[in-house]
Amino acid sequence: MYGVHVQLSYILDSQKDFIVQDITWMSSLGNTKWLSLVAQCLDAAIEVVNTIDKDRKTVVLREEDSRIFACLISSLSQIMMDSNFRSRAGFQSLIQREWVMMGYPFQKHLGLVAKNVENEVPLFLLFLDCVWQLIQQFPSEFGFSETYLTTLWDSVQMGIFDTFLFDSCYQRKRFFADGKCLRKCLLPSVWNWNFQFSQEEQHFFNNPLYLMKHNLQLNQGILDAVKECRQSFINLSLNELYVKKLGNLYEEENGKYSNTKLQCLIPITRAPVIKLWSQCYLRWQTPCQIVGGGNPSQYLQQCLLVEEVIHLEHKLQSLKQKQQVRPRSDLIFSLAVDTPTDQALLNSTYLTSSFPFTPGVTHKTQQQMMNMPISVYLQNSAIGYDYDNEDDD
Repeated sequence: MYGVHVQLSYILDSQKDFIVQDITWMSSLGNTKWLSLVAQCLDAAIEVVNTIDKDRKTVVLREEDSRIFACLISSLSQIMMDSNFRSRAGFQSLIQREWVMMGYPFQKHLGLVAKNVENEVPLFLLFLDCVWQLIQQFPSEFGFSETYLTTLWDSVQMGIFDTFLFDSCYQRKRFFADGKCLRKCLLPSVWNWNFQFSQEEQHFFNNPLYLMKHNLQLNQGILDAVKECRQSFINLSLNELYVKKLGNLYEEENGKYSNTKLQCLIPITRAPVIKLWSQCYLRWQTPCQIVGGGNPSQYLQQCLLVEEVIHLEHKLQSLKQKQQVRPRSDLIFSLAVDTPTDQALLNSTYLTSSFPFTPGVTHKTQQQMMNMPISVYLQNSAIGYDYDNEDDD
């Protein structure tokens, strides 16, 4: 890793430059060996997980100063084995413990304080990329989205957060103790997301599929639906196949259905499965963007689907007179009473594969790219936009 500098994002001046680069794009990407590094890190973490989980042996990670690749492999292994670290709070605590407190040299490897290309190592980016690969293969197991990971990497490079500015806790302590002008300066923590984003913007960090799987009330509705499908279509081979596919996530015990918890995540690391994290590396390249599509399109549709399920569940509970206030989902389309709708956001933001990091769209580029406003999703959705004012009769 040391001395290897990988450049995945290019800033091109014109459409012609993009076309020229595009001809050799795949070979250039292969020459970086970046995806191979991602696969190797995942393989190393898988070996650790199998040794601990299957062989029941203790693993000791050894390297020269014990705070470089040990941070990466240890973090990936814990994420694969423990579901707590797949929540946003757990993931942040993992980084704080395994990277910040263990003394990963952020200042040296990021080059934010003193620029030295020879010392720059994108190891933390490699870790985030590995986590992104896990999210792609296990989309309902993580409480945060790829937008969260991309935003975290942006925050790492800003150079204004105390979290990623030092090489050790000792260096951080000495800096504030010795600095005459900075003695009373309080740099913000990167985990204080309110410093950068509103609550509505932070909803982009949440994963709707995780909510569907781990919310007990919504999950019970899915379990009941699977049970009804098995009873209703038991004699139809085509539907049996579909229900069997749904039922792979569940098991029947004593006549009741319970959620089968996936203990360890073991990803596939073969070349066709390991993909380029396009939202992070290619988001500023307009010709690379998929207009009206890509992962963000799927993400927004998933958010709308969860909102519809919550709405229907609330209707059922209201009819049973068990629940009068509609619960909030903390997703981008959450429309609870205490969450005002940002109509300006829905009307002015345009959907591409780099959403929500798409640059400002001018009238000219809007016509050229035929961008579609996100509000179209609401207008064409089967669910009502204003849940709270909807008549419950």
